[in-house]
Amino acid sequence: LSSESVAELDRLKLGEGFCGRVAQSGELMVIQDSSRDYRLAKLAVRREGLRAQIVIPLKSKGKVQGVLAVATRDLRQFLPEELELVTAIGNQIGVAVENAQLHRDVARQLRTQQQLNEVVERITSELELDRILPKVLQIAEELIGADGGGIALFDQGKETLHYQYLHNLPQGLARVSIPKGKGAAGEVMTTGCPIVIEDYYAHPVAVPAFTEAGVTSVVAVPIVSGDHSFGTLTLVSLGEAKHFSDRDVAILTGIGRQTGIAIENARLYENLRFYIQKITQAQESERKRIARELHDETIQMLIVISRRLEVLATLAEQLPETATPHIESLQKLLGDTLRNTRRFVQDLRPPTLDHLGLVATLEGLTDDLREKDEIEAELGVSGKARRLTPEEELVLFRVVQEALSNVRRHSKASRVIVQVKFCPGKVRISIEDNGRGFNAPDRIGDLVSSGRLGLIGMYERARTLDGTLVIRSEVGHGTVVIVDVPVQPEAKNTGSNA
Repeated sequence: LSSESVAELDRLKLGEGFCGRVAQSGELMVIQDSSRDYRLAKLAVRREGLRAQIVIPLKSKGKVQGVLAVATRDLRQFLPEELELVTAIGNQIGVAVENAQLHRDVARQLRTQQQLNEVVERITSELELDRILPKVLQIAEELIGADGGGIALFDQGKETLHYQYLHNLPQGLARVSIPKGKGAAGEVMTTGCPIVIEDYYAHPVAVPAFTEAGVTSVVAVPIVSGDHSFGTLTLVSLGEAKHFSDRDVAILTGIGRQTGIAIENARLYENLRFYIQKITQAQESERKRIARELHDETIQMLIVISRRLEVLATLAEQLPETATPHIESLQKLLGDTLRNTRRFVQDLRPPTLDHLGLVATLEGLTDDLREKDEIEAELGVSGKARRLTPEEELVLFRVVQEALSNVRRHSKASRVIVQVKFCPGKVRISIEDNGRGFNAPDRIGDLVSSGRLGLIGMYERARTLDGTLVIRSEVGHGTVVIVDVPVQPEAKNTGSNA
């Protein structure tokens, strides 16, 4: 058959033409001369000059899976055995078609389940909505064969929805405010129920900005967690209209619930981060106050006492003989106390951080490891070293301080290398040791169950500056900690250059 005829026959509906009639009735049809029946003979049949035909339903378990049409361009009588043979072939093809459809359905269900599992995995392994929701949106599109879509979040203060995440739609739609009851998203937000719109142009809730973007069909579901509604997940067809099935709605409803859980978890985590940041700021302020008081008062008083003991020692000839050993013992005890207090001040808030900056302070940390812990510590600096803002320097110092404290207390390392790399717009610091290492979890959250709260503190400190922290470790192969923090341009730094 010609390609034109194939294309025409491919668009037959149930009841149309000889094939459509057999597909509808499920009964064999024998046509002696199809050219005489203009009611059922389609243009393709007449164009091809087809005369005698047998149209057999392809059945399996009584269900019609399709039709098989055999035709000649000559008039002829089909023999009974020919009809039996073609019918038997049709039944075999019907079974094969059903098996193929079952296989396709199973494969589709498996693929759907895998993608839904991916959604759940991303939701449970990430707390950053900007990483989770765009991927969830793309997976939802793939699952139901949509052309594009968006996730609209509800602004309780303004009582409006805003599409904060869009895919294959103009980004200008993110600026469109949608009140409750308007548009598919607003309708879903009002009713709490999914909505399917096959002809978006003609629908009364259609938003002009979306029709102008070429949206023809829409399915939207609520994003919920418990009784709390966060917004809507909307998928669309562009150009040719699409029928979204009940299966599509069921899949999207499940994704909407999972997305609601993700948003709730992320917002709870954001609140936790806010309180952690406030607690950390208060802690740093208190550390700074205590360090200043120890330096300005306690250490100065200890120095005064030390000087007076030195004066007293010069008067040994005027004192009883038993006094000299006591004076020497007091001097030693006072010297130890002075050194320990200075070290305590250094740990609390090293004065060099404010006066000389990050690099000089890190040099002090590595020197301390070499001198007091006999660990071969090396500091390397690359890029254009410069002062950062006080907050940036403090965060990076605390991360390195905690990492080196772990090296000192837990790693049993003999060597550690600290590398500081100054890049345009960011600073990267890596701390690598040759210690015993540990099995680093895939997720930072898993560190809680293992009691590694210090590592979580490092991670959270980096996050306060929108930075990242990566921990790579393996038993017997040491540990590497890498922190990347975006920093202000040099011209905007507020750190002291003293």
